[in-house]
Amino acid sequence: MKNISAFAFTSSFISSVLGEIVATSEAPFTAHWTGKVLDVMADNDSDYSYVCSLTLSEKGKLSMWVCDSMIDAKAMYALIGYATYHDIEREEA
Repeated sequence: MKNISAFAFTSSFISSVLGEIVATSEAPFTAHWTGKVLDVMADNDSDYSYVCSLTLSEKGKLSMWVCDSMIDAKAMYALIGYATYHDIEREEA
């Protein structure tokens, strides 16, 4: 699998910001992290939800999804900045 080292380093960075990986899936290989998100309907924070996913395609392409309603804005911008700096494609929800 191409780019497994890039996936590992990026996962390590995301974990340093959000904590441990909480779930993984295959085909394509994806890791997920949780965090607090804003519940717009109740105008407060909700329970923990998936806030970031990192995917490695079969062709070795990394892509990252970052929730835009995270309570921790510093973490959200750190993840977006990392993806931008390292040319990791960002997935839109």
